[in-house]
Amino acid sequence: MSDGKVGAVINISSNALFLIIGECKAGKIKILESLEYPLSIGRDTFNTGRVSQEKIEKTCKIIKGFKKLTREYKVASLRTVATTAVREAINRDYLLDQIVGKTRTKVRVLDDSEEKGIIYREMLSEMSRNEELQKNKALIAYIGTGSLGVAWYKRGRLYSTQNIKLGSLKLTELLGELQSKTNRFHQIVEDYLSSFKEMIPKSSPFGKIDHFVVCGQEIEIIASLCATSAGTEITQIPIAKLDELYDNLKSKTPSEVAQMYGIDEEVAEILLPSLGIYRLLASFTRSKYIYASRVTLQDALLKEILLTREAKKRLESFREDIIQCARTLGKRFFFDEEHGNRVVRNAMAIFQKLKTPYGLDENDALILKVASLVHDIGKYVNFTEHYRRSYELIRGSNLPGVSQADLETIALISLFHSNLVPSESDPALGLLSMEQRVRVSKLAGILRLADALDRSHSEKIDVMKVRMKDNEISLTIHSREDILLEEWAFNSKARLFEEAFGLKVNLKKKVNPVES
Repeated sequence: MSDGKVGAVINISSNALFLIIGECKAGKIKILESLEYPLSIGRDTFNTGRVSQEKIEKTCKIIKGFKKLTREYKVASLRTVATTAVREAINRDYLLDQIVGKTRTKVRVLDDSEEKGIIYREMLSEMSRNEELQKNKALIAYIGTGSLGVAWYKRGRLYSTQNIKLGSLKLTELLGELQSKTNRFHQIVEDYLSSFKEMIPKSSPFGKIDHFVVCGQEIEIIASLCATSAGTEITQIPIAKLDELYDNLKSKTPSEVAQMYGIDEEVAEILLPSLGIYRLLASFTRSKYIYASRVTLQDALLKEILLTREAKKRLESFREDIIQCARTLGKRFFFDEEHGNRVVRNAMAIFQKLKTPYGLDENDALILKVASLVHDIGKYVNFTEHYRRSYELIRGSNLPGVSQADLETIALISLFHSNLVPSESDPALGLLSMEQRVRVSKLAGILRLADALDRSHSEKIDVMKVRMKDNEISLTIHSREDILLEEWAFNSKARLFEEAFGLKVNLKKKVNPVES
């Protein structure tokens, strides 16, 4: 967006509604307005499963006020999002419909992985400016009020992520009724969190972790209570001070904590669970500090609106993190990584020729790359019908920034890289639109050809050239080896590609000259 343009973000979070308005000036963002309106939608969702009508009406009223302010600032681009509390509400469709009807505002409900991906991109940008973090391994945590995201980082890249339905407010609501029955509520929190002591380390793709980096709504107040002023980017909080704070408040009631530290009682209620989660995660590292980031979802989204060029570069870089996380997923199931790499190379050579004439985009390329890497992971479970097991394993995994819809597409492409014929009657495809089914078939058709060219899982092809003319696409491969098996697999798997794209496909072989 050009200088002088104004953008805004409304974030409907679990415990408040946020509005941020900013203006792009000389390539930087000047914040014009930043508002927070406390409204604990999450207490309703996490307690009863639905948001009360009273809070729906309150939400609409707050959004109306926010929108009035955006008009006064002549906001050119407004983005409104919602996270866990709305996402998990049984009556979310009614809530969203009433927001549209009463405020003329369309809300995008972010998937858990989408939300985490936005935050991770911004955190990685911050970490790249910190030399100590940049060169070592780190455990990254985004601790929200309704969910927890954990990521493993090494030298500038994410290697694996885990999304857990556990947040500070959700934990408070889950165990809150026990708080009045004991003066050792902290022990209940610790016992509950202990169930994660084995799960989280087992998800780690590497051994000792040097640093612990966190981001979350409570981190600023925790930094303040630990007598550590939060900086503009990453702040170091000694874990010893975190432990000291925990010891000071663990036997006190929320009202006593609120009075002692001069904070709202609602904030005091979630302080102990937040500290419990921080201390648990810190125990998986050898860090003496918590590196606290002040990144918020609304800040990150505002940068996407106003700093479009930088946001695009950041997204391009983050796609490499997604690919790395896909490799880690494959390694978890002992996949043939070299085969996966060759299939990616083959698939991309074909994809690039089809991209422009068939309206494929960079997100399609990412989906195809990931599917090309992990399409065989089901062999770990069942070799005979590995494509079905691959589908199930991929659907049950998570990749940072990859929406549930895109993850489903990756799983479907992996399912149909076999000889299964995609059909509207197939339960896996039944809920997709016609356009989505065709998209799956096109990408699966490319994957079938790319996989067939490495059918023997050995590097027989040296060079491949792809040419397209009229209604025909030709793949010319160079090889000094017998590729009879690859030719057979290619011909037997070409039909889906030809039907999906309306192209005849030909495979031509050239024998490389023997090197002198």
